[in-house]
Amino acid sequence: MKNFHPKKRQIVFCDFRGFEVPEMIKKRPVLIITGAIKGRDSRLVTILPISTTTPNPICKWHYKLDAQYMPQAKFFRSTNCWIKANMIYTVSISRLWLIKLGLRDKKMQYFSKKISMLLALGELKQG
Repeated sequence: MKNFHPKKRQIVFCDFRGFEVPEMIKKRPVLIITGAIKGRDSRLVTILPISTTTPNPICKWHYKLDAQYMPQAKFFRSTNCWIKANMIYTVSISRLWLIKLGLRDKKMQYFSKKISMLLALGELKQG
């Protein structure tokens, strides 16, 4: 998506192709934890990967994200997810794209919910 720059606390997709095992190596949702930072290239953001697989074992750096806060599209419909806060990455925005929800009135709709209020209200549960 041209001229797209994700915002802090936004959930988007990231393409990890080019990374090597045991790093993340596929496309997956991520949580943006920093946007542009003064003194750093504005095309970089810091992210936390999100997984639909329950960690085993669940550790203090894993946070359960209830399905209602994820995009209700394809893979995430009615699925709880896990934020993997031990796998922090700084990536180029060229690896990121908005999550498509489908067409409405002949216009593509994108997931835009941020989780800032959820964090503040304690909705995310640690391990």
